[in-house]
Amino acid sequence: DGLQKLRVPRWLGALLVTIGLLGVAAGTVLLVIWGLVDRADEIVDQFELALVQIREWLAQIGLSDELAARFREQTASSGDLAGGGVLSAIVGGLTGFTSFPIGALIAINILFFMMKDAHSIAAWTRARASGVVAKTLLGDASRTLRAYFRGRTVVGAASTVTVYLGALLLGVPL
Repeated sequence: DGLQKLRVPRWLGALLVTIGLLGVAAGTVLLVIWGLVDRADEIVDQFELALVQIREWLAQIGLSDELAARFREQTASSGDLAGGGVLSAIVGGLTGFTSFPIGALIAINILFFMMKDAHSIAAWTRARASGVVAKTLLGDASRTLRAYFRGRTVVGAASTVTVYLGALLLGVPL
């Protein structure tokens, strides 16, 4: 509605907002990937230190390296069980990997057309329902949706602040 007040056509405003949201999402993904690649050596070093610490803990409770090696051999020799578990995990991961882009595409499509045609849909509904019913129905529906997304935004912001402060307190490199 803000862009429409600036005389930007509704379809163009919806397209600009959708492209902007996609840009923010792509930028976020690129920042995460860049951070992982930039700190890959440090991540590997920390992982190796964690493995050493786990071995020390296991030794403290009496689990020797020999017993751990025997356990590893036994689990590796049960190929059907382990192979099936690994295969199902791979297939499940691929399913999730392919379903996310499809769901995201559907969500982007719905978002675009809701921004573009919301007023047309409301006018169509008002024309087919009696005045009080249409006004009440549309008013309640739009108020509920706005409250839902406002609440989601507040919860998301609170989660972001909590995770950021927790990461700072724990000394996680940001």
